[in-house]
Amino acid sequence: MRNTSFVLALAAVCVALAISGLALETTAQPIALGDTETVMGYVSEYNDGADSFVLATSDHREITIRTDPSTTRVSGPRLSGLMLGDRVTAECRMEDTDYIAITVNIE
Repeated sequence: MRNTSFVLALAAVCVALAISGLALETTAQPIALGDTETVMGYVSEYNDGADSFVLATSDHREITIRTDPSTTRVSGPRLSGLMLGDRVTAECRMEDTDYIAITVNIE
């Protein structure tokens, strides 16, 4: 009888812990790191020293890509070396509807 009470008490504790663990799992929110997208195209607009450029993509979209101090250029020494017509692949993070370049590769 004593062992049965102990086993039942232990089972009750395990069930309570399992339920509280499920409650914690369902209320935890994942940390949003933001969506990323790789964009490829040709530079159709660029002002030397500006913080953005426009890519014309193969599906006929014009996408403005913004840069910030953390943007890195994979090939070449500086982002300011972009020229009209350069073929570019940019990995971007999405902030609302803005494309912010993480890396820019001029091919």
